[in-house]
Amino acid sequence: FRSQAGPWSILSATELEQVEQALVDSLGRAPGPITPSSSFAAAGDTYETITVRLPSAQQRQIAAVLMRSLGDAMEALAPLQVSLMFIAAASTALAMVLAIVVAGRLTKPVSKLAQFAHRVANGDYDAHITVHQSDEIGDLADSFNAMTDGLRERDRKSTRLNSSHSS
Repeated sequence: FRSQAGPWSILSATELEQVEQALVDSLGRAPGPITPSSSFAAAGDTYETITVRLPSAQQRQIAAVLMRSLGDAMEALAPLQVSLMFIAAASTALAMVLAIVVAGRLTKPVSKLAQFAHRVANGDYDAHITVHQSDEIGDLADSFNAMTDGLRERDRKSTRLNSSHSS
């Protein structure tokens, strides 16, 4: 409490004496009316406060101040922080495994298609590719097979035409 504009006094407290004095100093430095929440440093820690004005019939300002050490509050969160770090690490590991699996599912059929294209480019029109996928990669494999069938048929017709012209 304080009388008019006089210094603040503590009627009752549950914190250390050096913290009480820092609180009184902090309230005394505040110009004008007290603020509902603030912070101050004392005993090597920072304290957050919530201040509530209480009605008074006398010419005094009375306020209830609740305060808590930020260090104590953060200490209570330490197990949560460890759990969150573990969850983040596990999530990252799982994402990496899934990325490797998905990449493998994409690169293996594409590599197979590339090998097939090299065989066809070297004249192996009897080559056939089988990809067990019903997505764009599967459609591409079907298109490669249809193209190879067309090339094989065209090569057969060309061979027949050449043999009939030479006879």
